Amino acid sequence: MPPTKANAGKKQNAKKRRKPKQEAITFFAGDVCRYDCVKYAAQQQKWKLITDSAPASMQKACNIYWVDTSTINEFFAQLKPWQRINHFMGMSNIARKSRLAQNLDFMRRKFPKDFQFYPRSFVLPQEVSAFREQFDKKGKAKKTFIVKPDAGCQGRGIYLTRKIAEVDTTMSCVAQHYISKPLLIEEKKFDLRIYVLVASCKPLRIYLFKDGLVRLCTEEYVRPNESNLADKRMHLTNYSINKNSEKFEQNEGDGEEGSK
Repeated sequence: MPPTKANAGKKQNAKKRRKPKQEAITFFAGDVCRYDCVKYAAQQQKWKLITDSAPASMQKACNIYWVDTSTINEFFAQLKPWQRINHFMGMSNIARKSRLAQNLDFMRRKFPKDFQFYPRSFVLPQEVSAFREQFDKKGKAKKTFIVKPDAGCQGRGIYLTRKIAEVDTTMSCVAQHYISKPLLIEEKKFDLRIYVLVASCKPLRIYLFKDGLVRLCTEEYVRPNESNLADKRMHLTNYSINKNSEKFEQNEGDGEEGSK
């Protein structure tokens, strides 16, 4: 049967109504994305995973990047307006201990009543002169200081001291007055973490996760003295420090009990 004008018109209208094929969202799953759970989540979204073996042009054209390494600035430099990444520019201003301390001190000077919630901090070596004034002629201080490397993690390099001679004032670190009367749970120090996702800064849009995390020391707390300054499992709540203690309690069931 020869095509009629009516049939031709229907076919033409069908072509017009046909939706254009959407291109798959591409997700860069190279070595900079270190966690398998992130890649799995991307696959669940039906995103196309691009690996390090793909041509450089494909790697640079991905829609989404998830970067867990210190090379984040290299990605920022090449980012296009239509690409997304799991960081905000300038995050080092709060992620690095020294810059966080400097920014908190700046805010304390601007808003003294609102920024009294953190201990006096000294950024070394920049503030070494002010830090030395905290010690007497013999190099001893009445207050205890906790010293933290600027870029450290998992409790590495953190220590308590009352002697200026024990502090390498040439190293990039933060020295803070140690809080000697902390809140305790069952006589142990703890920290409390909540998890948020900042989806946008302007406008500010934040999602709060329902569950939090508590980490506890494995030794009962005693106020700092010369005999316990080096007892990290009494003063530091880091999991990496406490997990090998004989007193560490593994979580069971719904996670309401245990050292973490």
